[in-house]
Amino acid sequence: MPKPITLPDAMEREVRFVEDTPPGQIIEATLARLRDGASDKALYAAATLAVCRSNEIQIDHHGGPLHPVAGMHALIDLGRRLDGDGKRFAVVQGVALANRHVHSPEMGPAVMLDVEDPNDTDAKAASGLVSAIHGQYPVAAERHLLTLLKTRSPGQVLDLMLDVALRRNALDDHYLLYPLLTARTLDVVGWEWARVLLRPVARWLAMPPISVVHGDDGSDFFKDCLGRYWTFDRLEKLVEKHKLLDRALRVKSGKDEDEAVADLGARIGALSDFDEIPELLAAAIAGGLSLEGAGEALSIGGATIHLRTNYGNPLDVHIHNGVAVRRYLIGVEGVSLRNKLLALLSLSTGPETRLSMGKLVHTPRAAKEEKAGLPDDGPGLLKEIERQIESQRPDRESARTGGGRAGMVAQPQMRKVVAAAEKYLAGGNDPQGLIRTLGRLVIRDDATELHSLAGFHDAVEQYETTRAPHNAIHLVSAAKAVTCGFGFGQDTYEAAKQHLKV
Repeated sequence: MPKPITLPDAMEREVRFVEDTPPGQIIEATLARLRDGASDKALYAAATLAVCRSNEIQIDHHGGPLHPVAGMHALIDLGRRLDGDGKRFAVVQGVALANRHVHSPEMGPAVMLDVEDPNDTDAKAASGLVSAIHGQYPVAAERHLLTLLKTRSPGQVLDLMLDVALRRNALDDHYLLYPLLTARTLDVVGWEWARVLLRPVARWLAMPPISVVHGDDGSDFFKDCLGRYWTFDRLEKLVEKHKLLDRALRVKSGKDEDEAVADLGARIGALSDFDEIPELLAAAIAGGLSLEGAGEALSIGGATIHLRTNYGNPLDVHIHNGVAVRRYLIGVEGVSLRNKLLALLSLSTGPETRLSMGKLVHTPRAAKEEKAGLPDDGPGLLKEIERQIESQRPDRESARTGGGRAGMVAQPQMRKVVAAAEKYLAGGNDPQGLIRTLGRLVIRDDATELHSLAGFHDAVEQYETTRAPHNAIHLVSAAKAVTCGFGFGQDTYEAAKQHLKV
């Protein structure tokens, strides 16, 4: 008879805690567990394991384990940045989100079965995983994955998944985001849990895309996405045109690329037609720019584009997310050069990224009138940023549906926040002060399945991995992301304030 999957005793107890505690008691119970000596890492891991084994993956990417797992590494990173009770509150947010998903009638409870490992040869398992994903056999994909996790490195396993993930990026950005962000979470909680966390990834890749299931709704946007999926080979032809696989490509960047990276980033950021991005990148790499340099330039251009838009979707900072996973992928051993190149070239194919193309209404830098009346000192600017963000009145009704979110426009105070963040950094103030202020605000969110927090994290990460002075734009963009995602739901925060100073 089929049996539910079980874990080593110590972790099984923590996962059962996340799964079995009534939602109304989870905050106090988590704090009690921390006081009794439970480690942050164990509880973060337990939250991801619980939401994977007791929550069904949804054909839509909302609900189920996708976003709680994909965003967990960002939450963990923010917890490390916060002082005092902020660290404990980060753990509470992660555990409470997983617990809520497990107990939600729309997505749980489910049972992950302890399926038999076929113990195939490595070659048979590799071809079997790819065939199962293409043929849409989720259980078979999970079985072959279990074998491969014993015979191959994490990068080699991801490389097999990328065959489908890269192509389907044109249908939904999450096809690339989910596998790579799960890998990033495993980097933090431990790859020993890959046998649980990666099974929903393989299962989701082997399910039919929801956009195709829904069919043609008559929109030109849908037709454009579907067309990009069927013409993915145009990116492969770009690789061939520039002979990128036939030459020794530079991977690491250096000071000698300062000017080239800045120039390419500026050119990308000024574009109104994102279809020009792949050719720019391919030509630059063929001309000697390193893969790291190309990713960095893409990040500068992406942040610039984000600041040019009036997009107000609280769940959608996929330009930052998309760039972050691509830059991460460059450093993953075991992933083929072909897939690293196609990942860089495919950012502009993602639907959630392409939605920004119709919303380019601002200049990336704040106008003089937008800076009018702002304080001149650093502490005053941080207080003004906090005041403006907290004054947002979120459009919860529009945020309920994909179509509603796609049409959302940022509220006017967004540009005031952008202006204040820009002035703060230009004045030579401590960037960490801005990061901490934004972090204390974004961690309150419990309505976007860690979207807002992941967008903030990836923008901050781009700041920390981009050369000065071109990195400042990432923190300004982070301020915009936090503003757009603020206030849609803060129930966990409001309840935790009774026990923590947050």
